[in-house]
Amino acid sequence: MKLLDQEPNFLESLAQAVPSPHQAESRAAKVALTSRTSAARRLVRLTNRCRTRRRTASLSPC
Repeated sequence: MKLLDQEPNFLESLAQAVPSPHQAESRAAKVALTSRTSAARRLVRLTNRCRTRRRTASLSPC
């Protein structure tokens, strides 16, 4: 097997490349947006759960 005759794997070399500062900032912004979105969804679920509990508590005949 001759290794010199093989073509270089450009996809593999690109995957190992160090990201530029712009790409790192872009990734950080995407991660922050995702974190905020998931936190907002959790807050909505928690708020709805509390509303439901209050509603059922006010309807109980105690």
